[in-house]
Amino acid sequence: MSDEEGGSSGGHGGPVWLLTYCDLITLLVAF
Repeated sequence: MSDEEGGSSGGHGGPVWLLTYCDLITLLVAF
């Protein structure tokens, strides 16, 4: 249960927040 939940959360939540973070940094750099 713990293993599956961790993998799902890391696989699904990882890229989402990472993309947002990258977008924020790109905007800051562009500014």
